[in-house]
Amino acid sequence: MKVILAVYTLLIISIFSGFSQEKKHIIIDTDCAMDDLRAISLLLSRPEIEVEGIIASCGSLDPQTGAKKLLSLLSQFRLNITVAFGNEIKGVNPVWREFNKTVYWGEEIQLNNVIPTANKLFAEVLNAANEEITLVCLSNLNALAYLKKSNPELLKKIDEVIWYNDSYKPLAGVNYEWDKKSADEILDSDIKLTMISNLDKPQAKFTDELLKTAEMSNTPQGRIIFKSHNTDVVKEKMKTGEAEIWDELTVIYLLYNEAFEIQPDLSRIKKEYCVSYNADIVYEIYKDLINGIFNPEKSVVFNSFPVDKSLYMYDVREIMDSAIMLYGMDEWKACALTDEFHGHLGIFSLVGAKMGILAREYFGVGVDKLTVLSYAGFRPPYSCMNDGLQVSTGATLGQGTITVSNDSIKYAMADFSYKGKTIRIRLRDEYIKVVDRDIENALAKYSLSDQGYWELVRSNAIKHWLDWNRKDIFELEIIK
Repeated sequence: MKVILAVYTLLIISIFSGFSQEKKHIIIDTDCAMDDLRAISLLLSRPEIEVEGIIASCGSLDPQTGAKKLLSLLSQFRLNITVAFGNEIKGVNPVWREFNKTVYWGEEIQLNNVIPTANKLFAEVLNAANEEITLVCLSNLNALAYLKKSNPELLKKIDEVIWYNDSYKPLAGVNYEWDKKSADEILDSDIKLTMISNLDKPQAKFTDELLKTAEMSNTPQGRIIFKSHNTDVVKEKMKTGEAEIWDELTVIYLLYNEAFEIQPDLSRIKKEYCVSYNADIVYEIYKDLINGIFNPEKSVVFNSFPVDKSLYMYDVREIMDSAIMLYGMDEWKACALTDEFHGHLGIFSLVGAKMGILAREYFGVGVDKLTVLSYAGFRPPYSCMNDGLQVSTGATLGQGTITVSNDSIKYAMADFSYKGKTIRIRLRDEYIKVVDRDIENALAKYSLSDQGYWELVRSNAIKHWLDWNRKDIFELEIIK
């Protein structure tokens, strides 16, 4: 029998732990306008985004010219990402095409004969994918509709489409109007699609401030944005308000959807659209993305976890730099929050925190993704491990995602499950013996009510916090 862990409210978790982003795997579909350059540059710069391929669709540029621009841009980032041709669309040749041909995307690169079609790119990426794939569409929906027609089963492997278009109600804008038939076909299908628009907000402008941010940023995305926009022609467009923030909004939505108000279209299956967004937040995120300082970790209160040493107790400060360097910020955060929540600094609570981080690493997930079965029971010292498990994994009493076995024999062990797979992690016997010896030595000198006992427990725990590498102290077994 398993019972839900009964502990007091996880205030520390609800305030601090938040939601950690998993790596996002995407395909980009672009017509290579100037705002596409900005959007793609931001996407390529993000470590939490894996761009699996890019389609050069017909629109602001023809597919051949667009593919050249994309290869030039990829060379600036030193990335080897497959670029594919979209289909030519009859009658699509906008008046601004000649201008877009002059926009700098990097040193010109000649095409070779290995540029695949969009359908071939879709097939290669989607058939090989073990992760959910999102299509970030900065263009018309022609390539997606063609995939639907030619290989509908493959289309089902796309988890979501994020599409930029000027208006949803009524449907309007070049990304819709250049190929209405394809757009209507996708909108009437059951594929999940979210449409993002700048809603003609006056703040949705690429401004001198953003250009200055790019100039001063010393990041690859900043350098390419500044060089491509630091021309008289582009500056005149900025001055007249023609340079708007368009496709970049899909990037910001992908990374921080809390800034957007999304409404479902009840007349269509799995379709939703942007009805508002916080322009001030979007603008600040845009600057942070250019500067490379946007923090993808979505905490509840903090934008980033405190690392000012003056905020920590003196004995903890001594190990702070080394612990973060050795084990990373995720473990530091989990251990620090565990200790504060647990009420004292003890080793089994830290073992739980380190164990939970190891489980998240194994599955490659953030917090709030795992379900946990603990074998540590309800009595100290083993039960202290449960607090560390909750903080590090986000599997909490409040969410009903952690349970404790009522087996009579207790272990420093837990099972972690995610998407039908389960692993078991157990503290190795030699480390349990170290803890037992620490406790015996402390009890030989003090009683549980003595301050000296808890000071010695704290001192030993801080030592083990730094010395015990989570990759070494546990046994990991695959259950299923």
